[in-house]
Amino acid sequence: MQKNFGLEIARSIAIILVVIAHLSPFFKNNPVFFNLLYNSGLYGVELFFVLSGFLIGKTILTKLTPNFSFKEIINFYVRRLLRIMPLYFVVLVILVFIDNFIFGSKSLHLLHFVFLQNFFPNEVGFFAVSWTLSIQFWFYLIIPVIFMIINNAKYSSVKLLRTFIFIIILINFFRFIYIYLYNPIFDFGVRKNILLRFDSLFIGVLFAILKLRFKILYEKFSNFNSFAVSLIVLTVFYFYYVYLMVNYGINFFDRSILFRAFSWPLMSLGLIIFVVYLENNLFINKILINKKLIYYFFTKLSMFSFSIFLIHYEIYTYFENNLKFLNIFLSVITASSIILIISIMLYNLIERPMLLKKSNYK
Repeated sequence: MQKNFGLEIARSIAIILVVIAHLSPFFKNNPVFFNLLYNSGLYGVELFFVLSGFLIGKTILTKLTPNFSFKEIINFYVRRLLRIMPLYFVVLVILVFIDNFIFGSKSLHLLHFVFLQNFFPNEVGFFAVSWTLSIQFWFYLIIPVIFMIINNAKYSSVKLLRTFIFIIILINFFRFIYIYLYNPIFDFGVRKNILLRFDSLFIGVLFAILKLRFKILYEKFSNFNSFAVSLIVLTVFYFYYVYLMVNYGINFFDRSILFRAFSWPLMSLGLIIFVVYLENNLFINKILINKKLIYYFFTKLSMFSFSIFLIHYEIYTYFENNLKFLNIFLSVITASSIILIISIMLYNLIERPMLLKKSNYK
């Protein structure tokens, strides 16, 4: 089945934002430029979250409902695991080996193998980007169960929509109460907390429900006016966020209940509207798709995005920490080239064969 080109662009933008964030330490001598780059990762990760929720929501609504069965759920789990786990485990084992035999660590980092690293501050720093996969893994486990419960109750489309809106509101309410009572820090305590971050993925699911069950309402969110509003809100929020980081640092966010509790749904709503606009834009999907160079760039970048995501941080960090004698731009270009070459190799040797197994699995 041919993939939607607009969604390929959305995935490409997400990986570009994350990569930009993690090459920012090369420019840390300039606080303003550093923060402009570094905080792009905030949007990059949220874009991955809402995109994952949107695609998984569409998959469940079209393939698992209305005839849920144990076999279909197992099929869903196996296909998801074939998508993320083989490459993830290969990279994880390599990093554990390097950590033990080169850097002298005595930890096997077993929590990473069961996606529980987010609960432990000492572990979440190892294989730094994997915290997002921990959240997505547990989302993949629970989302079919939620749909199965709703399906068994024979909910109408309206009740289905209301249920997910209620779940999203409930997560935000509990996050607010948790922050008010326990005062966790912004990054580890909230951003990387598995139990507090499902709302971003559920917002993606919510828009999948709108697309498949409420097309008139969905069209209102996917038109240019909604896109323009979301783009303005996201831009203003981003520059305000950068301004606060430059002038007050992360301590400001560690103290702010509003930012810790409610910045996530704001970003997620803006970004999912951005996603559905790209998915439905005629210029992108009818004209731009025929521009061979543009099409090749975004489809290949989207194809290699998972491999790039898993390895880029460690390579950039190594160059930034150990090869300071190199020119900054030479370091960035060299590191980026190595990341791209290794990503292509990983995709062809591991990810692509597993994707073929996923496609053929029944």
